[in-house]
Amino acid sequence: MRRDVRGIIQYARGARWPAWFLLALPFILVCVYVLHAVRKEINWRAAAAMVVVSEIMLMIVEHISVGRGHWVYNENRILGLKIWDVPVEEPLIYYWLPQLFVVATMLLIYRRLRKKPRRRKATQ
Repeated sequence: MRRDVRGIIQYARGARWPAWFLLALPFILVCVYVLHAVRKEINWRAAAAMVVVSEIMLMIVEHISVGRGHWVYNENRILGLKIWDVPVEEPLIYYWLPQLFVVATMLLIYRRLRKKPRRRKATQ
């Protein structure tokens, strides 16, 4: 990293941080556990519709933001493949995974609460 004339930090060309996978590993393991735990309870058609609709809306917004210069990507920090000026990892990480993770987590919590035995009040 270095600062340019205006004081803005610039990354050296080709410099990549190789430990990104180690930071993502706990999140991936939790996602796999939660999705595996509720895979039979998820309505996959509804989940797919939710992801597709939100992907379309968010890709349009992000494309406009990138086009206007409000949102930029460091070329050294992305995989390289872009869809409509948006790096391919952006919709996968920020749009697709969190939505399914929230739905799956809510189903898991609901199932745990449903199985929890209720305490009965002692009758006199």
